[in-house]
Amino acid sequence: MMTRHIYLLALAILPLCAAGQTATAPADYTALVKKLEAGDTTVNYAQFRNSFLASKQFRAKEQKKALYDSLQRTVGKLLETENYDGIISSMKGMLAIDYTSLFAHKYISQAYNMKGDSKNAEKHRLIEEGLLRSIIKSGDGNGCSSSWKVIQNEEQYFVVYMLGSTYLDQKLYESGEKRCNAITVREKTGTETTYYFDLTLVMSGR
Repeated sequence: MMTRHIYLLALAILPLCAAGQTATAPADYTALVKKLEAGDTTVNYAQFRNSFLASKQFRAKEQKKALYDSLQRTVGKLLETENYDGIISSMKGMLAIDYTSLFAHKYISQAYNMKGDSKNAEKHRLIEEGLLRSIIKSGDGNGCSSSWKVIQNEEQYFVVYMLGSTYLDQKLYESGEKRCNAITVREKTGTETTYYFDLTLVMSGR
């Protein structure tokens, strides 16, 4: 089975969809969500994430944060009882609030797969991979100058989770106008590694 670390490296090597990785032109969040929901996963995912920042829904998410977090917390118990319909329902609730949620796409894909719905499982898997790839191709994560660009705090912790690492500590850095978060983890080998995330957009209050 492919380890999470190798999986991320593979994503970094694979080309992005035809739309490309760099977000240059403005995009409409709602229109892109409709496109993805319809099964067209060939969107520019960096542009899609940035469109969420510029949308009314991004500000609405703050008002629904308690609900969003509550839906996310249900996954553990639902997995224990193999309640895949419950997972799908909870993840749909999260996606209705934030369709850029890597967590929601990951677990709804797995739930659809367990129910034998390969079409929806594949759709959400491709969206998760596209979103994740748009982060890890924005830098190498080895320093503040080449940090991975995120638009929300939850993105950086999802990347750490996908690396299969154990969180140890974090520290904020400033480099000119850039704000970086250095997250130190313990790898499965026992070694400690620090990954850098660009939090400039997160901390700008957009």
